[in-house]
Amino acid sequence: MEVRSLGKERSGHEPRRSGRERAQALGEDWPIWWRGVSLRSKMLPLVLILAYGGALRLLGGLRGDHINLGMAMLAFAYGGRLAAPIGNFLFPVS
Repeated sequence: MEVRSLGKERSGHEPRRSGRERAQALGEDWPIWWRGVSLRSKMLPLVLILAYGGALRLLGGLRGDHINLGMAMLAFAYGGRLAAPIGNFLFPVS
C-alpha cells in the first residue's frame, strides 16, 4: 500500500489550494468574464426580472418569495463562470 504525502504534487494535477485562494482566484476571474459577456446578456436578466416584478405588483400579487427568487436568479445570471451554466438554465432566452 502506497502512502502519499498531502504536500506532494501529483504529475499532471494542480496542487490543492485553500478555500481562500480559490475564492480569490474566482474574484480575479469575474471582471474578465464580465467583459466577455454581451450587452444583451448583461441587461436581459435584470429587465425580465424587473418586468415580471412590476407586472406582479400591478396585479397585486407580489410577495416576498417572488423577490427572493428574482434575487437568486440574478445572482446566478451575474455570478461568473461557475454560475453561468445555472444562469443559462434559468434564463434560456438570454
